Amino acid sequence: MNKRKVDYFVGEGLTDRKARFLELAENIRRDVPALIELKREGAYWDFKKQWHKDNFELLHDIICLANNLESEVSYLIIGVDEDADYEVCDVVNNPEVKRRTNQSLVDLLNSHSWAGPQPPFTTIIPFECGDATIDVVVIVSHREDMPYYLSKPDGKLKAWMVHTRRSDQNTPIDKGASWSEAEQIWRHHFALDL
Repeated sequence: MNKRKVDYFVGEGLTDRKARFLELAENIRRDVPALIELKREGAYWDFKKQWHKDNFELLHDIICLANNLESEVSYLIIGVDEDADYEVCDVVNNPEVKRRTNQSLVDLLNSHSWAGPQPPFTTIIPFECGDATIDVVVIVSHREDMPYYLSKPDGKLKAWMVHTRRSDQNTPIDKGASWSEAEQIWRHHFALDL
């Protein structure tokens, strides 16, 4: 099991780290309302009505978004109901499912064996949207760490299977990416697509 501590801000001072987090929060304030208004998902954003009850489904969503090729920052937006015309649903007062914390998300990612040097960097940033609070899981991918996939099978997720986003959908959890999609991600990893 890979127990390396995840820290994409290694070498940066506290002031630099704070600036990076403030930049992420500012991007969310700008990007998320515009993405909700589109009333569709995309290659680097996905909507969920509520937090996942199943850890493997959450992990699958994170891996797919981390392996997208359109953006190094992707969003898993929790609290938007696609089936109700992209209505915003409050995640704070939802008795059906427990809300996640940054620590629980880091613990989930670090509890799996990753084929690469580390799992993708994630952070949860709460966002006030009207009278509701939504949670935005920000996933930061670095081309040198892509593709993100597991080295040992775990539950529904198979080892050595690459997952990604196909436009506005995840690749199937039991099938993964096609050969050409995996090749694109590896080309991205080696900067052959520049």
